[in-house]
Amino acid sequence: MNDIEILKKIRTDYVDVFEGTYPFPLPFVGNDKIKAILLGTDPGNQVKGETKHFIKVFGLENANTPYFTQISSNIRLLNNLGIENIYVQNVCKNYFNCNAYNNPHWLSIARDIWLPLLKNELDYLFDRQIPVLLSTELILNLIINDKKKIPAKFIYENQVFIFEKENYLERTLIPFYRHRNYSLEQWNAYKCKIESYFENH
Repeated sequence: MNDIEILKKIRTDYVDVFEGTYPFPLPFVGNDKIKAILLGTDPGNQVKGETKHFIKVFGLENANTPYFTQISSNIRLLNNLGIENIYVQNVCKNYFNCNAYNNPHWLSIARDIWLPLLKNELDYLFDRQIPVLLSTELILNLIINDKKKIPAKFIYENQVFIFEKENYLERTLIPFYRHRNYSLEQWNAYKCKIESYFENH
């Protein structure tokens, strides 16, 4: 399906969350060697009950976008990864009229419509050795093959990565959650594991 066909399907099958703005935000592409892919859920940020629209994902047409603040803070803590080394894309490229965690159909839409297209996009653009940073556990729950949820606290306490054979994208998945409870300032061992990964790959 192309973008317009996807919008028509969502309008037909999921009218309660439909928000028809087009075009969708563009991915952000760093200017240096791409070392990682970072995934957001979708561009459906709500500001005072209205959907905020972007040129690029997370509003990254603006270097000071407030929607990327926590992720930027975590990236700045890493010795061998910077914003210019990252390709940023959303799992669902279309807007919704609510935030992802308030969208009762998000997992279904992501799984049935967008995930195969995302995999094709990433495989076309990047070698499978390029890992994926996940900005939220909602994306992890979508992508892992074993549908048993892995609590965020367990991941950070035990420095858990999800490897190629364990997920749909067939890439190393690195939880890189944007929630303030998972600021890498508070999780030094996990930060060191991420740094070690990029130092050795």
